[in-house]
Amino acid sequence: MSAQEVERIFLSATVLDCGRYRTDLKAYVENFTDGVKIDLQKHWAGGAADVVSACKAKFDAQDAYLGLFGHRYGWVPAGFEPDSITKLEWRWAVERWKAQREPPIFIFRPRKGALAHSELDTLAEAAFDQQAPPASAPERSASRASQAAFMADIDAWAQVAGGRIMEFFESAEQLQQRAAKAITCWNLRLLRQASRGARPGAGQIPASEFGRIGRETDFTRVQEALEALADAGRGAALSVAVHGDEFHGQLEFAAALGQQVAALEEADGGELAALDPLDPHTLARRACECLRRPSVTADPLAELAEALAARLKQRHVLLVLGGLGAAADRWTRFVQSFWQPLLAALAQRGMPAPGGRRLVWCVVDHQPAPLADKALFWDGAHDAAALDTRRVLPLPAFGTLDARRVERWLAALKKEYPGQFPSTLDEAHRKAIAASATHPDGLPAFVYQRLQRDGFWGR
Repeated sequence: MSAQEVERIFLSATVLDCGRYRTDLKAYVENFTDGVKIDLQKHWAGGAADVVSACKAKFDAQDAYLGLFGHRYGWVPAGFEPDSITKLEWRWAVERWKAQREPPIFIFRPRKGALAHSELDTLAEAAFDQQAPPASAPERSASRASQAAFMADIDAWAQVAGGRIMEFFESAEQLQQRAAKAITCWNLRLLRQASRGARPGAGQIPASEFGRIGRETDFTRVQEALEALADAGRGAALSVAVHGDEFHGQLEFAAALGQQVAALEEADGGELAALDPLDPHTLARRACECLRRPSVTADPLAELAEALAARLKQRHVLLVLGGLGAAADRWTRFVQSFWQPLLAALAQRGMPAPGGRRLVWCVVDHQPAPLADKALFWDGAHDAAALDTRRVLPLPAFGTLDARRVERWLAALKKEYPGQFPSTLDEAHRKAIAASATHPDGLPAFVYQRLQRDGFWGR
């Protein structure tokens, strides 16, 4: 089953506690996304079977599912015990899109300790009071226990399903913004996939395309390291340093590397925002959230290892850390306090398995890395005795691009998208664009900014 653009969304939520959250979410998404409509179940008249049938018919007519979960289990239709209507809806979604690697299922939950978490807890208690008669203490306890078990089922499913399945929000406003962003990103990604081979519009050059400029040897270096690990019968887990002077393509290269890993076969992963200062426990928690398995114990590194071990049974994983901060010991913290303990925890779980899926952790640093420190950096030698992925594999420091590299990139793009560029993008035109983009006194100051601004795609 192939993915399709999302226009109609089925929103599943318990009404008595999440009512305002869901109506405000509907209003925001429909106002700030193009052509998207959200369906809310409004009426529960009739017998239980009639309500469930009507609800299922509405669900079947939608393009996607959005689950908004608080602390209340909700109504359990007679004849469907012990499942609440919201749990039935979630099961319908899982079954409907089980053949898709990344199903159009969006799940939103309040982050523990945040305002939304406590507010929804209060609303759940108020909903128990509104029942006729008000729910007894055992009934409230049973509902909360059922909801906790339901959320555990979702956690277990999301861990295997992968993709960008689950988001955590701290306020109603953040919920609205993240839901709109998730839906928009879903549709834009499908649009990019559908239009690959067609000429992109001016000013819409993907970062992953920029990341290829002059980086052929860097891609080869990463691939050869992974192949050497495979040949040695080692589980392929590799940390790569993408470093150099600021604004010289580190993040763009990371995006291109993600595409390369994904092209091998099924892959998963995501991007983590820069941490300043880098804290191993915070990084582990952020990575857990990126993998849609939030950390709930005092040992986030162990939880991250569990999440990665489960994911690596299914597909490759690429994680990109957008920055290490500015502390002088940032690389020491990453290698000795995070990466090496993570590898040890993965090894205890038999991952990555020899001949199995690959874990690539791309670390972006906006300064040249201290490569002379051999305790932290691996020189990339490929003989079996020298393989030491407990250290980081550094790529050459990123610096200023010259015109010849940009010109070769333009020529490669024209070849890759045959017939999609105007005939004026000939050798002379490519030379002129490359010279303009790399002129030392040009504005804006950096090559990628000039290429994006000039928008040569549409010429």
